[in-house]
Amino acid sequence: MKIQQAATTEDLKRCYEVMKALRPHHNLESFLITIEQMFKEGYRLMYLEDNNRAGLCGRLPFHNNPVRRAHD
Repeated sequence: MKIQQAATTEDLKRCYEVMKALRPHHNLESFLITIEQMFKEGYRLMYLEDNNRAGLCGRLPFHNNPVRRAHD
């Protein structure tokens, strides 16, 4: 098992298979649109890969904000 960053459409499709259990209101298209917006806001989608399948997915903030870092 290894932790991966979802970077390709194929990665995102694998993550969708996991995330749809938590976000049943999304179909694949709306999930991809939401993730694209999330990326623009500085978030990244990480997943645990095992045998070429995503088993656990989560978003993490990767903001490049020097003011915020000064207060962390």
